[in-house]
Amino acid sequence: MNTPRYELLRIKITDSDPDFHAAMIDGSGFVEFDDIDFEETGELQQRYELYKEAYSRFEPKLFLKTPDEMLRYQRWVEYHNAAGEAVAVLCFKPHSRGWKLALLFTDGERSSKKRAIECARKILNVEGVFGELSDGLEEKIAGHSPFVPSKYAGDILAKKVRVIDKYHYERNLRNVGNKVKVLAGKPKR
Repeated sequence: MNTPRYELLRIKITDSDPDFHAAMIDGSGFVEFDDIDFEETGELQQRYELYKEAYSRFEPKLFLKTPDEMLRYQRWVEYHNAAGEAVAVLCFKPHSRGWKLALLFTDGERSSKKRAIECARKILNVEGVFGELSDGLEEKIAGHSPFVPSKYAGDILAKKVRVIDKYHYERNLRNVGNKVKVLAGKPKR
């Protein structure tokens, strides 16, 4: 059995973004991290608390029920404040169509939200990177990253979806229920 490889790209909130194209294609700038160390140092728990706080602002049911479930995501882009604390996190998982942006959460501060949205806009323009967006994030990404016609969503995701219109579809999310989504980015063919 292959042990998952975890990669982390840490960016100071005040620094410029790296070349996300290179980073997502060949891993430039990412450093490997050990999941056990991530748990023992409390970093995983801190990220989970940040996730819970962020997602509970708009969704009463959480997709992830425990910190360990966050380890399904093998590539992380994090923005850190001056104290070194994670304030914005984007988590990706490997997919047959590239890297899927699966989680985006912040501490709720304006600067953190701004950096996370800017990152998502850039990264969803990289060939082989895509993600499912809910309405709040969809509004912020629209016009900055391509949307995939919903008629392809089921095949790309290998999930059952109900097409609603040109870009929107509904699908059932574990622990959450049915949600309307839009697929953004450039999944590999």
